[in-house]
Amino acid sequence: MNVKITTLKIIAIVFSFFVIGCVPDDGASSNNSEDVSEVIMGDNVLYIPFVYFEIGAAGQNDSVLLKLKNVDFEPTNNDWNYVKSSAEREQDISILISRYLKAVPDNQMDIYTRKVIQTLSATEFVGKEFGLIHQAQPKDKVQDNNDIWLEELNGEYVSFVRCDDQIGKKYIPQCSQYFRVENTVFHNSFDKRLLPQWKKIKSNSRALFNSFQSKETALNFLHSKTNPDEQGDQP
Repeated sequence: MNVKITTLKIIAIVFSFFVIGCVPDDGASSNNSEDVSEVIMGDNVLYIPFVYFEIGAAGQNDSVLLKLKNVDFEPTNNDWNYVKSSAEREQDISILISRYLKAVPDNQMDIYTRKVIQTLSATEFVGKEFGLIHQAQPKDKVQDNNDIWLEELNGEYVSFVRCDDQIGKKYIPQCSQYFRVENTVFHNSFDKRLLPQWKKIKSNSRALFNSFQSKETALNFLHSKTNPDEQGDQP
């Protein structure tokens, strides 16, 4: 059993290093909510509390992967075993924050979204759902089990969520949310049952990222999520 657990941890560390560019900080994470990692992303230095990582990260990164317990963005506190039930798994959210290292056109998100629509052949209007435009593959097209929900502003797509469908009795459909803030790209992954709360997830993602601008603001935001009665939620 110990060998199996150790192997899984090694695989996770290798994945973190090679895929998302996260460099383990002294080979361990921290459960101290006051510990903050300095991460250089592009021209910015981000101050990210360790409790948002499953594995600690520091140094130069093109992207960082964070884990949250729920849509209120409570941290996992580096607890690999915090998911105990299907209800808890439903609330779980992963956030991949990436940084473009060069200038990106203002309409880049609209261009990218339209390419995704064509790739999925999701051109048929289904209806308005949760404040988003729901599109799917026409019935005469091969169904690839991915629909798309589009957020439109002033004639341009500013974000989208793509979700798969039920595949087998035990499979839980998943969603991926994409949006951009200046040169920073957000890719959020969550259970499809959370789709109605896409706007809250997006808003909290931006607030979380904005809090990383200093150690003080990062810890203030964290405390507002771990002690809402004492601190009060931040916007």
